[in-house]
Amino acid sequence: PAGWEAVCPWKKSGSGFLIKRGAYGYNLAMADLLGEAVMGFGNFKVCRKDINGFTFNIYTYAGWTDAHTSQICERAFKIAEYQLNLFGVDKDWDYTVIFVPNAADKKRVFGGCWALGQGYEMEKMTDRRWELFSHRVHHMFNKYPPFGMNTSLKANRWFLEATASYFEVKSLAVLGYYSLRQGLSKLKRDYDENKDTYDSPLSMDFRKRFETVEYLHYKKAPLVAYLIDEKIKKDTNGEKSLDSFMRYVYSRYGMKRGALDPKKELERFTGTDFNQIYDD
Repeated sequence: PAGWEAVCPWKKSGSGFLIKRGAYGYNLAMADLLGEAVMGFGNFKVCRKDINGFTFNIYTYAGWTDAHTSQICERAFKIAEYQLNLFGVDKDWDYTVIFVPNAADKKRVFGGCWALGQGYEMEKMTDRRWELFSHRVHHMFNKYPPFGMNTSLKANRWFLEATASYFEVKSLAVLGYYSLRQGLSKLKRDYDENKDTYDSPLSMDFRKRFETVEYLHYKKAPLVAYLIDEKIKKDTNGEKSLDSFMRYVYSRYGMKRGALDPKKELERFTGTDFNQIYDD
């Protein structure tokens, strides 16, 4: 249709796109460059901002008002900057975000997320939609290649979801969109409501069914991350926090260097033991 364009994270080359393995400066698998890239087709407005070397490209549906588009871009840039500063990242990278209306049947739209970008519906700027945006940017640095981290064992993988799910809430609280208490209280209600059905040790998440994994990762794990945050602050008289721990471990394990053992590094970072949290 007239005015439509194709939007994706690949490099524009004439009337098409260049999908080259080394185009991003990292040895990413071609299958990932193709399969994990978010794509959009339609009429778009675009806003861009460079944050610590990262170029965030926000494509929004052209039919929305300028005021709505401006609000979306402003909030997206603030959350992205929070997450980049959390990890202390300053790399040269393009990140593509595509925000579209709900589908014609009013259902949600999700076009994927990975290190190259993310895309989904943003008809209304609900807290949950922005929590998901923050969560997915966080995963670019704690999980996805090339910038993410590896864990030493399957039993430690829950920690990656714990921090993503906790900092999705903490980022919005720090930026003033709601209070941390509000965000955590909702998680606690959801956790208590389904505890009898789904609760189990986080270290066993990889052996559980999908519904249980969803509960452990997105309800229980962020609450444990909050407890870890509070313990770090208490043990260090407020000099350190989970925020500074993320920068510490990223400096050691970011860019897929080595394998992170969260408990071992937490104890090294604070000089205290974390047996009670891990045993409980």
